[in-house]
Amino acid sequence: MRHFNDDVRNARLLEPVLGLTNNSIRQRYNKPQLWRISEIRRLAVHYSLSETACVRVQETLPQLQPYLQQLPGRQRRRLERLSQLSNRKLTNRMATDWLIADVNELITGLTNWLADQPA
Repeated sequence: MRHFNDDVRNARLLEPVLGLTNNSIRQRYNKPQLWRISEIRRLAVHYSLSETACVRVQETLPQLQPYLQQLPGRQRRRLERLSQLSNRKLTNRMATDWLIADVNELITGLTNWLADQPA
């Protein structure tokens, strides 16, 4: 982690790795929920760390939309409300990339939704 902290102090070192501006990197350092999954994966590769978690998330999230579409309307709307994830927002995230904040909201919503389901 020392190398990461050194690089953050001089965010210009990470600009070519992440394809972000110095200001964007500093902003993400101060607000970690702004990182995107693909950016975290690039950091993992840069620092020779495992990228397995990022790969799993990127492979699993596309399966969510078809699952939501097959749910009964009432359950789907409840899950969308709990996770603050409308169909439009989900489609947008699938086309671009997921913010860590969105993934956390999704996890919270799914956890609450599953807890509400009859056993």
